[in-house]
Amino acid sequence: MIPPTVLADRISTVDAAAILTYDAVRSVREHRIVGWLERVGCAVGSAELVKATVREERPDHSDRKSFWSEHTAIAAVSSFPYGLAFGISVTVDVGSLRVVSRKHWAWDTLAGAAAGAACSRLDRRTP
Repeated sequence: MIPPTVLADRISTVDAAAILTYDAVRSVREHRIVGWLERVGCAVGSAELVKATVREERPDHSDRKSFWSEHTAIAAVSSFPYGLAFGISVTVDVGSLRVVSRKHWAWDTLAGAAAGAACSRLDRRTP
């Protein structure tokens, strides 16, 4: 049997990857790939920079890359362009699974969500 923390970690990764892939394909079809690269680059780049600077230990003690949640930032930056309610629901889903999987503290996911939402504003179609 798969432990619940491992299952939550895998589901959150699949969720974030699915919305990121959907957003990328839709951006290519709409000829908005540059905007997509700017948004996702902002979310991933800022998360990696902060992780390298802050070095907060994860709840499961696996490494020192807890702050802030890059999965949650990716979920937010990829889902907010499709509406506020959709963005919130996807981001809460991924963020809560990251906390349950013991990969992040709650404040890590809140910061990641805020960063991803802010980066999504780089694209003019975000409400």
